[in-house]
Amino acid sequence: MIISKTKPAKNNKPARTNNPRAI
Repeated sequence: MIISKTKPAKNNKPARTNNPRAI
C-alpha cells in the first residue's frame, strides 16, 4: 500500500512507514 508508506499505519510500525529504505 502506497498510503501506508506515506502515512504511518496503525498496524504497521512507524519505522518501516517513515523509513522506506529500512525495508
